[in-house]
Amino acid sequence: MIGQRMKYLRQSKKMTQSELAEKLNITRGTYAHYEIEKRKPDYDTLQKIADFYDVSTDYLLGRTEQQTSTKNSAPFDPLQELNKIFEKYDVQDAGFWDIEKWKEMTPEDLRSLEDYFEYLYNKSKNRQHKDNKFEEVDDI
Repeated sequence: MIGQRMKYLRQSKKMTQSELAEKLNITRGTYAHYEIEKRKPDYDTLQKIADFYDVSTDYLLGRTEQQTSTKNSAPFDPLQELNKIFEKYDVQDAGFWDIEKWKEMTPEDLRSLEDYFEYLYNKSKNRQHKDNKFEEVDDI
C-alpha cells in the first residue's frame, strides 16, 4: 500500500524518483525500494515523505483513504479562526470595532444579531449534548 501511494503522489507532482530521493536526502535506490515495497521507510523518513506531500502518515500507510493535510493537525484555535474571518471580510475597515457604529443599529438589526447569536449558541449546545451522550455510552 505505501509503495503504491508514494508512487501515485510522486507521479502527481511529476517528479522522478531521483528528484524526490534528493529532496529526502536518501538514494534513488532506497526510494525505489520503498515504491516497490522491498523496504519500508523508518519513522523519520515516513514523516519527511508525509510532510513533503502534505498528507498524513496514516494515508501513506493505508490506514485511511483521506489525504488529510499534516498542516491541519494543529489544535483548533477559535480566536485565530475569528481573526481569519475578520481579515477575509475586511471587518477592521467595516467599523466592527467602532462602538459608536454599534449605537446606530436599528431594533431590527439588533434582533437579527441576537437571533444569529442564539442560533450559534444552540448549535454549540446541541453539539456538546451529543458529545456528552457519546461519552455516556462509552462509560457503559
